[in-house]
Amino acid sequence: MYQFQLPARAKPLEGADGQVFVLPSIVYGIGMSSLLADVSAEMVVSVLPMYLFGVLQLSPLLVGLLDGFYQGGAALVRLVAAVLADGRFGARRVALWGYGLSALSRLLLASCAIPGLMTGLLGAMAALLSDRVGKGIRTAPRDALIAQSVPHQHLGLAFGVHRRLDAAGALLGPLLAGALLWLLPMRYEVVFLVSAVVALPGIAVFWRATAACRHQLATAAAPEHGMLSLLRSPWFVKALMLVAATSLFSISDGLLYASIQRAVGLSPELFPLLSVVSALGFLLAAAPLGRLADRVGTVKVYLAGNLCLAATYLAWACGGVATTPIAVAMVFMIGVYYAATDGVIVAAAAGSLAPPVRSRGLALLATVIGCAKFLSSLLFGALWTHLDVTVATLLFAAGLLLSVLVAALCMRHFNPLKTVPC
Repeated sequence: MYQFQLPARAKPLEGADGQVFVLPSIVYGIGMSSLLADVSAEMVVSVLPMYLFGVLQLSPLLVGLLDGFYQGGAALVRLVAAVLADGRFGARRVALWGYGLSALSRLLLASCAIPGLMTGLLGAMAALLSDRVGKGIRTAPRDALIAQSVPHQHLGLAFGVHRRLDAAGALLGPLLAGALLWLLPMRYEVVFLVSAVVALPGIAVFWRATAACRHQLATAAAPEHGMLSLLRSPWFVKALMLVAATSLFSISDGLLYASIQRAVGLSPELFPLLSVVSALGFLLAAAPLGRLADRVGTVKVYLAGNLCLAATYLAWACGGVATTPIAVAMVFMIGVYYAATDGVIVAAAAGSLAPPVRSRGLALLATVIGCAKFLSSLLFGALWTHLDVTVATLLFAAGLLLSVLVAALCMRHFNPLKTVPC
């Protein structure tokens, strides 16, 4: 499946083996569609905490609940969408459904700006869930298309380049949202409406970038390549345990940024700039860390990124956020953490999954991450409400450090890209 001719882009890059490698154009095309989709998404994400706290007047516990829906909502459909992508519908068509649903969710969120706490809360829940369902539908098929077009030894580089373009969108989105709020203070519905408009070109770009596979005939996975084969693979089970443990103790960006904003007294109009700084760290580090993962191993880079995140939590909890420049530096390091983990773990999984089950394997990995982050948001919101945000951050830092230590001991000889695909 997914066998199609890909036109090569004449842009040579040095791979992990020191040889010149030319990434196919589909990587750049999907990357550009992800850039536009992320501009749209981050326009919402960057202002969402201020909207929930300031407009809807929600408690940290309710914000954690909503953020949990946002983080874990995609888990409801990821596996079903991946089965369809591996089967009769094909990865391209399923991914397009996901892009379209996310765009429609922005319109629903814009319509939620009406009086009444419960109306706004229920509408926001429906909109955020729709957005994450759309993301859950498209992510695994999209990544499967990228993995199919690149040799295994260059997957870290390919996903690093894709995530770099994705991060560029994450940088531009908050800037656009901040500019709109500066011109139209507290008009969050305008931000949400513009984000819907921005999402539409991304759908068109993805359609054009993947045109080479529009006539592909997808086939169902053979019995020996079913879902159970993934769970019989020792390396894949270890990978699931690793991402579950680390994701459970990763604080939601929205909740962390809200706590930092309160600590330094940042105005609501400048709040989206925190997402810009994080995206800048991601943008600068994604491709270099992807190359590094190809050289030294994905697990080492992934664990190092989580150590970086735990150190950031400890610095915050120990009074490190005393001034705005320090807060900016810490948010920048969060972006570096994403560069060391997001594309890296997907590249590891994609390189070790057989094509007939690649979409569903990536979907299962993303589902575990989403469920863990859902629980993480609920737990952190509850700890913040009933104890204190500093205590909650310290507990999460300790949990993340323990998870990394256990994983380092259990997986010290583990490099998925050097295993035989299951």
